[in-house]
Amino acid sequence: MSALPDDLAAALAAYEDREAIRRDMATYFDAVERRDWARVTATFAPTASLDYGTPGVEGVDENVALLRAGVERLTSASTLLGMQCAVVVSGDAARSMTAALTAHSPADPNADGGRARMSIVRYEDEWARTRDRRWQVTRRVVHHDLKGWLTLR
Repeated sequence: MSALPDDLAAALAAYEDREAIRRDMATYFDAVERRDWARVTATFAPTASLDYGTPGVEGVDENVALLRAGVERLTSASTLLGMQCAVVVSGDAARSMTAALTAHSPADPNADGGRARMSIVRYEDEWARTRDRRWQVTRRVVHHDLKGWLTLR
């Protein structure tokens, strides 16, 4: 079997990187839904800067603790990733923009007036390839396009 031409090999490598990052985003949301906080934390480089919208909270551990506190009071969380998971790779660095629709149901159906939390969110991420060839988020800014409550009936 002959080797791939350089341009085709480069295109294939870029495709594999984009798909790896898309898969990592899906894994992140799955980990949140399963309350697998070690896996959530592993999404990020230890020194990542995260902006989930809480002023003054930028570290990984602090943001994961806030996320955990919010999710733990819910019985279910589900996420629909948008088709807008756009990824641009440049060597060992990448940028992505991922849209997601999330729904969170309260543990107590009468809590919060019998309502569920709905959000449309965009995750603007910067990624770096690690020494073991994995991708990790080094910077995240979360844009809350829509947040609200849906009455459960």
